[in-house]
This record gives sequence, structure tokens and C-alpha cells, in this order.
Amino acid sequence: MYLYYYLSYFKFFRKLLINFPRLMTIGYASEKGPSQKMRQDTKYNFVLNGKGWDIGADLNTTPTKKMSVKVSGCDPGYDTTSVAIIMCAITILKESSNMAKGGVVMPGAAFYRTDIVDRLMHEGYTFETIYRSEEKGPGLTVMGKLSSEELPYSDIPRSEKGELVRRNGTKL
Repeated sequence: MYLYYYLSYFKFFRKLLINFPRLMTIGYASEKGPSQKMRQDTKYNFVLNGKGWDIGADLNTTPTKKMSVKVSGCDPGYDTTSVAIIMCAITILKESSNMAKGGVVMPGAAFYRTDIVDRLMHEGYTFETIYRSEEKGPGLTVMGKLSSEELPYSDIPRSEKGELVRRNGTKL
């Protein structure tokens, strides 16, 4: 991979890469982009690890809670990215009263009290809690796998009108 980096300093190599992407990348890149089938067959998953405190706890102490959530889906380059942006925009428009106000806000803090996770799940994203732990005294940690009822967003207020909509336009 580093070879391409160094060769790209030369104008003739850059020109070959631009004019013949499929040949120069041994089929990994082309001018046409990936096919619909190739995009749907591409899967992704990643794990989000977090540490934090109970609400109202002293933030100058070490965090007392830990959680890991696995997020997965398909077609990360086209479909998933555009759906995420659209669902964020819909959430901002419909639930701005539940969002953090002012300045630059991290996405986790901005969407904390919204239905964004539900909206994404109805569009094909999967959120799975891998573990959650709480410190119980000095050096003692309780950990375990969570059931679907104990997901971290189960306490988020839900829309009373049930305005979540599937891709085909039908209401839930």
C-alpha cells in the first residue's frame, strides 16, 4: 500500500491511476463504482465503548459505569450514510426541543433524548448491547450481557404520535 503512496509523487503514475483505475488497482476500483449487488453484500460492524457516571454524580471522580454497543448494517458507503444523514435531519426537525442547545455539541449529547436510534433501527441498522458494568464498591465490578429489553435507549421518550416511517412509506 505504501508503494502507491510513494509512486503517486510522480505525475505519470497519477495519470495512469486516473485513466486506468481498474487496471492499476487490480480491480479494486473502477470508474463505474460498485454494483448494487456488491454494495448490498458489503457488511460492516463496529463496537462503541463508553464510560460514564450516574446522573448528578461528581464528575471529578473516576467513571463508575461502562457500556459497549455493537452497531452493524450493510452498504456503509452509499445507502447507510445517506440514511443516517436523513434520519438525523428528520430528528432535528421533529425533536429539536429534546436536543442540547448552543454551540458545538457532540452527536451523542445532541441526540441523547431523541428517537434517533429507533429511526435508524427501522431503516436496517442493528444496535446490540454487548455488556454493561457498574462499580459496586472498591474493585468489584458486575458485568453481564443484556437482553433486548435492557437496551441503553429504552428510557428515551417516545413520540406519542408514532411518527416513525418505514422505507416503503408505511407507518409503524
